[in-house]
Amino acid sequence: MSEEFSPPPEAHETQLFIKNGEPAGFLLHKSIKDPAKRKNLEEDIIHHGGCIVHDDSDPAIDTVLILQDGVTNKEVLQTSYHADKDRKKRGIYVEYSAFVRKCIGAGMFQHALDHQVFKGMGGVMAGSR
Repeated sequence: MSEEFSPPPEAHETQLFIKNGEPAGFLLHKSIKDPAKRKNLEEDIIHHGGCIVHDDSDPAIDTVLILQDGVTNKEVLQTSYHADKDRKKRGIYVEYSAFVRKCIGAGMFQHALDHQVFKGMGGVMAGSR
């Protein structure tokens, strides 16, 4: 009689923030000013397999966390990453700081929406007729 092996819940939990086999990098935006909140976020991220990066040029970066304070506009910041001249930065997600707790609670690391895909205008290409 064979039994399926499944890792203990703690092992899965500590490896939550993994992307392509590597720790996902999180940048804590300057809008998160409270030192206690920053410390708690850092501990949660590291405890669950992620890493903290200190600027958005770090190759490990996946997510920029911002404070949902009504001042920092998530959509504007996300659009600035989408349109960045550095192609590597175009894959960065911007999430509110509560994203970390939501992922831990759900037991999975997944962004709510994938990046908007920018497409060219429709229609027949010039010279194709």
